[in-house]
Order: sequence, then C-alpha cells, then structure tokens
Amino acid sequence: LVALGIGAVAVSLNMDKAYADSTVTVNVSALNVRSGPSTSYSIKAKLTHGQVIKLTDKSNGWYKVSLTNGITGWVKDDYIKITTESVTDNSQNSNNNSTSYRSAVVNLAYSLLGKPYAWGGNGPNSFDCSGLTYYCYKNAAGITLNRSSAAQASNGRYVSKSELKPGDLIFFNSGTNRIRHVGMYVGNGQFIHAPSPGKSVKYENLY
Repeated sequence: LVALGIGAVAVSLNMDKAYADSTVTVNVSALNVRSGPSTSYSIKAKLTHGQVIKLTDKSNGWYKVSLTNGITGWVKDDYIKITTESVTDNSQNSNNNSTSYRSAVVNLAYSLLGKPYAWGGNGPNSFDCSGLTYYCYKNAAGITLNRSSAAQASNGRYVSKSELKPGDLIFFNSGTNRIRHVGMYVGNGQFIHAPSPGKSVKYENLY
C-alpha cells in the first residue's frame, strides 16, 4: 500500500437567505456528493475530512454544495458543519493543498467510471490500471507518476490499511512476488480501478 501525499423526485427550492454566503466543512472521513438530495441519486464525487466547500441550497436535510473544481451536488447535513471559513485556493495552505489534491484526484477517478480497459491506455477514453492512476494524478493534481504499476509503488511512502486515505494507491501482487495491479482508494473500504481486458473502470470493495 502506497500513500501519495498529495486527495427519485427532482426538487428545486429557493435557498434560505441565512445560508446564502455560508460554507460547510466535512466532518467524516469520506462523504459522497450526490446528483440530487437523496441516497437514490448517483454519486458524482467524494469529499474528505476537513474539506471546506460552498453551500448554495438546502432541501429536507440535504445541502447543495459547489466544489472548487466546478462540480455541484448534494450532501447529507448529518456529515457536515456550517462554517464561515473561506474556501481556500490550492496555493494558500499546505494542509488544504493535500485535501484539495486528494479530493480532485478522487473526483476525476469517479468521472471515469465506465471507461473501457485497454492495455497501454493512458486516457481519456480508455485505460489500463496504471494508466488510470497516472492520468488522474497528472490531470487533477499536476503530479506525474511512473507509468507501470510496479514503478508507481516507488512514488510514495508505504502505509498500513488502517492509514489509508482517499486518493492513496493500493497495489496487488496476484499471488506472486511482483506488483501486477494498482487501484485508487476512495474511502469507505472501496477502490476504483481499471480491472482487465473486456471490463471497464469500476469501483469495488477492498476488504
């Protein structure tokens, strides 16, 4: 395991004036951003603990938020805290840098779900396993990884499963003494990867 320190019914309600200029802070380790105000809507992105995002609307216990990368969606009010803290730019604070990078990398990975596997694929239309992680880090965080899964294992520091954070890379040896596959941890015991020929980018349970 290697950590790269880097990451129904449609409703439209008027935003309460009290929330017009508010921001919210994520207070759980990983939080789904959905396309509508219900768990029946699809996941558009994932947020990480401590991330500050702009609040734009509310509906029946759900808040509509706007991310710094332009994505908008809905989060459950149980998992965020309203704050007046400003949404910060990547250049302003190293801690926010890490959170922003992780979130951006994971969000990009989510946007690529369903793309077909192709050996040697670097994106944007098809990927192999290391091509997917290479593409996400390069395009979402400006970080250039090594190209193969085995070589990417040298790009960061090793961590235990209990230390995994969204955006970390996980490596598999498939019962051999060599690294043969890589995926990206996205939180809640799940990871996204480009599995094998004939399959598409998907997320699966790690444990």
